[in-house]
Amino acid sequence: MLWIALVTTVVIAVMVVVAVVVTRGSDGEDVTVTDPPPSTTTVTQTPPTSEPAEETTPYDSLRERVPPDFDASGCTEEELPGDGADSFLECGSAQSDGGPEASGFYGYPDVSTLQDIFANDVAGQGLTQVSFDDLPGTYGWTYYTIGGERAGAVAAFLLEDGTGVILWTQDDALAEGAAYVSGADDLDELWDWWLTPKSTFEAP
Repeated sequence: MLWIALVTTVVIAVMVVVAVVVTRGSDGEDVTVTDPPPSTTTVTQTPPTSEPAEETTPYDSLRERVPPDFDASGCTEEELPGDGADSFLECGSAQSDGGPEASGFYGYPDVSTLQDIFANDVAGQGLTQVSFDDLPGTYGWTYYTIGGERAGAVAAFLLEDGTGVILWTQDDALAEGAAYVSGADDLDELWDWWLTPKSTFEAP
C-alpha cells in the first residue's frame, strides 16, 4: 500500500502549492480580499412650484368693498379725480327698488384723507352740519353710527340740475359713496334705501 501513501503525499503537496499560489501575491505578501461596500443612491426631491399670486390693485380692493346692492363685477374703473383717491368705480343703478339710478364709489388710502375729502365735498356744495334727524328734509351733512359707534359721515343735497344726491363715507372701509336719483322732488325714498344694509360697504 506504499504507492497509495505516495499518491496521497503528492496530492497533499499539490494542494499546498495551490493554496500558496492562491493566498499569496506576486511579491510574497499576504493579500486580503474584502467585499466592496454597498452602493448608495441619493434621491433629491424638488418641492412643487406654485404659481405666484396675482397682485391686488386698489381697484380690485374697492370692488370687493362695494355695497351688496350693486353688481361689483359690472362696475367700471374710472379715472381718478386727483383728490387723493386710489380707486374710483362707477356701478350704475342699485339692484333693489328704491335705490339710486346711478352710483360712484371712491377708495382712499387712509381715514384722514377720506374725512378730509368729504369735508371738501360738502363745503363745495355749501352744506352745513345738521342733526341726523333733520336729514334728508333739510339738506346738509352729519355723522352717523353703526352699532353705537361712529362709522362715518353722510350728506343729502340737490345738484343744480335737480339730481338728488346722498354722499357718505365709511371709515372702516376707507370708502366714499355717492348715490344719485334724477328729477327728485325729495330724497325720502333714496334716504330710506340708504338706511338699510344694502348701502353698507364691505369692510376689509
